[in-house]
Amino acid sequence: NDEPNDLINGYNMKKRMVKDYLLYGASYIKIEKIRNEVTNFYPLPIKYISVTTYSQGYKKWATINYFYNNKTGTYEFTPDELIILTRDSEDGVTSSGILQNNSKLLRLALDEIEYSNGILKNGALPIGVLKATSRLSQKAIDNLRSSWENLYSGPKKAGKTIILEEGLDYNPISMKPSEMDLTNSKKNTVSEIARVFNIPESMLNSSANKYASNEQNNLYFLQYCVGPIISAIESALN
Repeated sequence: NDEPNDLINGYNMKKRMVKDYLLYGASYIKIEKIRNEVTNFYPLPIKYISVTTYSQGYKKWATINYFYNNKTGTYEFTPDELIILTRDSEDGVTSSGILQNNSKLLRLALDEIEYSNGILKNGALPIGVLKATSRLSQKAIDNLRSSWENLYSGPKKAGKTIILEEGLDYNPISMKPSEMDLTNSKKNTVSEIARVFNIPESMLNSSANKYASNEQNNLYFLQYCVGPIISAIESALN
């Protein structure tokens, strides 16, 4: 609880345990012993861990491989040499976390952010088509596109008066964010992410406070989000 080893304190070790437990589904802590007495605990980076499981009849066992120093060497551990924290694990040593089980949801959230950033970066005007009455050369097309983007693209240039030269016509073709219902889509995504982590949605969105009480929200957070994690850590340490 105070100093699991010479490099980190107990708070940081448990923070790493919870992060790996939630995102990757498992956390592994190496137990160091001197003359059969436990002296230190070392969190093993989850990205260097691989687990090999074996079974013969009713008997099952596992080997945890830890690749260290950028995979230039390998340590092998048996489960009794580690503190293993897993979620929804059938064999006690392997599991999958939120990054794997909810990858589509998280990808959707990132795509929504990138789309919103693209709208702000490219300006308030929708993407459209410039039409000319006569055929333009490739050089003229490139120059026209470049000059148009320099004049009207970007949030700081939104609202400028468009000046079209003779023979040019502008027609918008893309849908506006309001027409795509992007705001409600973001709210739904935030709600789904809160559900995945068992976090009261009001902690991420104040308008979603269905209890109208911070006390009830805190109880929900403790009972459904923090409580199971604490129980899992207690079980792993017991």
